Amino acid sequence: MQTPTDLFRTISSRLAAFTLVAVLALTGCGKTDGGGSAPESAGSDTEVADATPADAATGDATAPADSTDTAVAAAAPASDGAAAADGTTPANGADEAPPVIPANPADISIKDLRRIATKRFLEARTKVPPFERNEAMMQILNRDYGVDYRNRFPDGYDPEAFMSREAILLRVNQQLQAEADVQFPPATRERLEEEVLTLFPLYRKGDRTKVLLGNGRTEEGTVQYIGTDFVQIGLSKVPFTDIVKPDPRAFKPEETQTLRDHYLRVNYDNQRRKFIQSEVNKRVPQLLRDNGFVLIDGENIRIDNLINERVMPEVSRLEAAYFATKEAEIQASIREALTAEGFLQPPKSGELPLELFVDLIAGPVGKSAGEINVAIEVTPEGLKVNSVLQPIPMTRESLVQALGDPTREVDLLVNRCLIWDDLGLSAFVNSTTLSVEELTVFYLERDRSMRQFPKRLFKGKLAIDDVTIAAATNPEEVNKHLSSSKYEKVEGRNGLWRNQRTGYSVTLTRMPAGIQTIRVIVDKN
Repeated sequence: MQTPTDLFRTISSRLAAFTLVAVLALTGCGKTDGGGSAPESAGSDTEVADATPADAATGDATAPADSTDTAVAAAAPASDGAAAADGTTPANGADEAPPVIPANPADISIKDLRRIATKRFLEARTKVPPFERNEAMMQILNRDYGVDYRNRFPDGYDPEAFMSREAILLRVNQQLQAEADVQFPPATRERLEEEVLTLFPLYRKGDRTKVLLGNGRTEEGTVQYIGTDFVQIGLSKVPFTDIVKPDPRAFKPEETQTLRDHYLRVNYDNQRRKFIQSEVNKRVPQLLRDNGFVLIDGENIRIDNLINERVMPEVSRLEAAYFATKEAEIQASIREALTAEGFLQPPKSGELPLELFVDLIAGPVGKSAGEINVAIEVTPEGLKVNSVLQPIPMTRESLVQALGDPTREVDLLVNRCLIWDDLGLSAFVNSTTLSVEELTVFYLERDRSMRQFPKRLFKGKLAIDDVTIAAATNPEEVNKHLSSSKYEKVEGRNGLWRNQRTGYSVTLTRMPAGIQTIRVIVDKN
């Protein structure tokens, strides 16, 4: 029987690869300093950076598949002297001299200061307690969906041990058909089928009949002809409106069959069907629950699908926030220590700028994975991407000017999709007009097998009229701060909200775990 941890081993493996990539990027492994060559590590910086979380699941990443701690330890300096004194790994096993500490600490070189800061950061980072993903999953299930996972699945959840929705419905149907045969024997319907032939007789040409007319007279004889409005019995033409008995519909096959079917439905079929449906409504919900289904917004969702599609993206968001907070605390601590030791001279404000400190650790680039600066702003002036005012409809050129060239492009049926993997952005270009019809921001995990989805999530800033939109933002809360063009819920579209602007709209999809995507969609002419 699988435990929750076993069930989501793949997700853990992605986390391990992500942690390794983040640490290596933050510490500047493989980057140069003022033209000098950086010491080689087990793999080049380019190779590590290209190992996306999706690669880790297929075994392409260098980190072990199921241990975050192992991935972090792989980037940390070894305690047995295998690593150099500055915390980096010597090339080809050659020892490097320790950083030179001058008499005046403020005169230390940037290279040596970076090595000191890097070593301290790595050592502190390996001591950060792991994020309890399993516990976070339990809390979200209980808080957002009312599922007490431990009590409901004390031995863990094994999908193979439970029935599918289709199997449940099939079993219940078979059981109820057998029970209905006892309460409503098929022999009863056979008797009724014979009975309707007498209750609702059908007369055709050549049959003998006797009819009672409204004036009390009768006509008896052989049916010679059946018209639209009359029947000829013998030599007499009798209008249907004059016939009192039998029912004039007895001369019309389709109407007679309708009367017979109605009689069978009322006296047998409907009663049997009502019994079966009543029992289905009683038994199926309980069987679904017993087999690991959860009722969410009127829909029964299997627990593993609920966890994978809704819960784990929120767990990943909380985990990223946890480590970001811990790393920020480590950075602040090292920053303060280096200043107190005289290596850094703080500005007059008494606080070393974060940009300078990041440069000391990460090298001249000054940005680690997930810290790329992207700003999308919806203002009264218009739509701005990295301060570049976009025309409406947008153009490929205007987006490239603001974001740089896309990582890759995918041809779809009527559009060409531009994807910025590192930014968590994609754009759809109309193949006919060549205008950009949609810009999409990805906040939560999506199916990475879809070619048009970026490999990383959006880590930049998105604001509407100076109101920042984050993954946890609630549209109703946003509306409290918007003076105009408020968000409106789209009827019939679960979780979809629209903010209409001049020439375009800004829609967001709000799932229980948070905002999944935000789309800037150009209005159709």
